Amino acid sequence: MLRQCPEQKGIWNNIKFTVEPVEECNYFITLNYLPAETSIIFPAHHIWILLQEPPVHLLKYWHRASKVYYHVFTKLTNLFLRS
Repeated sequence: MLRQCPEQKGIWNNIKFTVEPVEECNYFITLNYLPAETSIIFPAHHIWILLQEPPVHLLKYWHRASKVYYHVFTKLTNLFLRS
């Protein structure tokens, strides 16, 4: 995410992306999977995941975990999504 922002600084308009630990945030966005348990304060409907990989056998567990996220962004249309 950081590399996709202008000048690779992790800032896009008034949005700041970080990979550093924080106690509180407005949105929690995961790219593919969360590598460790975390505890952060944020609105429940602001937990999103961006899934880049297809649900091949090796990565199916990534897609099964999608039910904890409020929005799942993927090319697949048969995953659990909330509106």
